[in-house]
Amino acid sequence: DAVMSIVISGVCAVIYSIFGLYAPLWISIAFSLFGSIAIAALWDENKPMANSKVSALSQFSDACQQLKKREVLSVGLIESIVMAVLNIFLFSWTPILKESTLGDINVGFIFTCMVLTMILGTKVYEVVILHMGCDYYGSIAASLLIECSLFMVVYFADSFLTRLLCLSAINGIQGFFNPLNSIIKSKILIEKYRALLMNIFRIPLNLYVIIVLVTLRYMNPFTVALIAGGMAFVSFLIALSLNIWKVGSYTQNTNMKNSLIYTGGDSFSKEGIKLN
Repeated sequence: DAVMSIVISGVCAVIYSIFGLYAPLWISIAFSLFGSIAIAALWDENKPMANSKVSALSQFSDACQQLKKREVLSVGLIESIVMAVLNIFLFSWTPILKESTLGDINVGFIFTCMVLTMILGTKVYEVVILHMGCDYYGSIAASLLIECSLFMVVYFADSFLTRLLCLSAINGIQGFFNPLNSIIKSKILIEKYRALLMNIFRIPLNLYVIIVLVTLRYMNPFTVALIAGGMAFVSFLIALSLNIWKVGSYTQNTNMKNSLIYTGGDSFSKEGIKLN
């Protein structure tokens, strides 16, 4: 995915230089339509109880009952807030860097650097979680606290290079967060409700992003970074509570490299489910 992003950004730069500003957008629309048709025709995953005769309203009601579990609510809020922070970050990093220098910035080069830092973040996840065996919940809380701190540095620092490094590191933390958050969700959320629950939490996610983006024209980009840092801090506090309420446990499987064995928790009917 990261390599494809870099390749496509280069291709779109060439298309822009030949056909003008809107040509890459038309191409993206075509790819989006093709992808939508392919998904509708072929994708059969994450359709909760799709073959069931239970009504959609009943499915929704059953999923909402899961929200009474505080660990389920915590997981949903963490993902909702962090994804909102990511979307705000994607819209704000360009104006932040433009406001930090008097000259022009090479957006394509900076984007490539950020994609590479996300790959690096995923490799850090492998080292910290899979090889060092650090605690899931403590690790995700620590990553969110670091993300909050980096946004604070972006707000207070008055250096283009410092802000560029911090923004790249924030993107790297996302590479660390994504696989770790997926593991935690698999431990806490009941599978048949997982997709529907995550869609429910996309409602506040979109509201966060819309509110910030609508008010973006009235704020300087550094204030937006401060708001994103505050949201990251809220998700850190929720992750701390999740650490207190955590369900089940995991142990390192020494016989299989890069593999963990889940050994408890009421989200599964059987113990010993292997998580690759």
